[in-house]
Amino acid sequence: MGSSAGGMPGSAGSMAGGGAGPSSGAAGGSAGSQVDDGRPGRSLIRRLSNLEYDATIRTLFGDSSGYAAAFPTDSVVNGFTNNTDVQDVGPALAEQFLVVAEQVAAKATQNPDTLLGCKLADGETCIQSFIERFGQRAWRRPLEAVEREDLLGVFRAGSAAHGPTQGLKLLLETFLVSPSFLYRVEVGTPIADQPYLALTSWEVASRLSYFLTGAMPDDALFSAAAAGGLLTPESIATEAKRLLATPAARQQVADFFSGWLNLRAVERLERDPAAFPGWSSTLPPLLAEETRAFATQVIFSGPGDLKTLLTAPYTYGNPALAGLYGGTAGPVQDGVARIELPTSQRAGLLTQISFLASHAKEIQANPVCATCHRLIDPVGLAFENYDAAGGWREQEQGQPIDSSGDLTNTDVSGPINGVVAMAGKLAQSEIATECFVRNWFRFTFGRGEGDEEATRMTTITADFRAADGKVLELLIALTKTPDFRYLAKQVP
Repeated sequence: MGSSAGGMPGSAGSMAGGGAGPSSGAAGGSAGSQVDDGRPGRSLIRRLSNLEYDATIRTLFGDSSGYAAAFPTDSVVNGFTNNTDVQDVGPALAEQFLVVAEQVAAKATQNPDTLLGCKLADGETCIQSFIERFGQRAWRRPLEAVEREDLLGVFRAGSAAHGPTQGLKLLLETFLVSPSFLYRVEVGTPIADQPYLALTSWEVASRLSYFLTGAMPDDALFSAAAAGGLLTPESIATEAKRLLATPAARQQVADFFSGWLNLRAVERLERDPAAFPGWSSTLPPLLAEETRAFATQVIFSGPGDLKTLLTAPYTYGNPALAGLYGGTAGPVQDGVARIELPTSQRAGLLTQISFLASHAKEIQANPVCATCHRLIDPVGLAFENYDAAGGWREQEQGQPIDSSGDLTNTDVSGPINGVVAMAGKLAQSEIATECFVRNWFRFTFGRGEGDEEATRMTTITADFRAADGKVLELLIALTKTPDFRYLAKQVP
């Protein structure tokens, strides 16, 4: 057996209940007979991820310099970089926060009057107005009177020592190194006779915006927060639908698939062009972008459902990819073409070259590995028609390939012949659907699910199925959950 996709561990398992957390297999299980008690799960203070930091700076200042490239790389948990359990701020990151704050402030104060919206020469009247307006955006909530006075004191001290421009620069640096900027601080308000807190409209605005756009709230969302208009599931859903119509939402959804399918590994792929003639060093970025484009086109411009993501006989990407697939590329729109694929060879995400090549492994004969491989290999055999570069093949070493195998430990278990057939089965699987929902839950809340949330996962999954597996409906449904609207009280 060569180094082929046939030995990819967990390929089907990662979709049908793999990556199993404590609630794995909850859908359709005993949890279904329990009642969701409506209590939110744990919620830790969330630091801006590197991606969120850059997006927030871009929104605040129109500065797309990408400062977070200098930060230590965010830790990856369950494929995602926003997990609160590992968002520590070590000495290296703390130092870079200071350095970058200085860089951003220096650039922003090159045109102080433009930044302020008034004349710096007008003195403290201008600065006070700026502190209130800018502070509400930078800290994503109205400032307290004592905070405004302290910030004005920073400007005064800097101006006295080095002049008003340097005073303004020091003021900006103070804004940017504050925990109120670097973290999504949530305090909540008490609810009578309840062991949890209600998020304020301002706190919901930040949750909603960072979830659906990866950045701070826009002006419309701030206005809704200021009017106290984000306190009911219906009002939150209205804003969620609006945000999902923005270009930033498409990018955020693409980032989910980048994490879930580990497209970081795709961009680092190397293959020997002598062994795989269609391979080149320019191919990996195109493959990663193909998967992102396919997912966003299906979700925002196509059928929009999980079944299509798993079974579509087409993809979207650079027209040059059509030759690798033996497909036909249509006209280029928005930088990508729809590529029709051979229906006997390709179906959805699991047969895209990005997934196949990044998950290709050799099947091990070592007896030590036998326990796991008894589960892995029957599934992996379905991938035998794909080589280590994701290309289609019908023979190996002159012998015809047998891609028959077994799908095991799922609610659609049974014989399979090839990945196209397997994808069709997974599209009908409740466990695969729950796995998809579970990963969106992790992405949304920046944490894994706990045992106590098995019923919650069952509820969300049932609602997702009732919505015909429409992904945008799932995202809206997640904003209506107790986990999104409430805050668990921290035990001292």
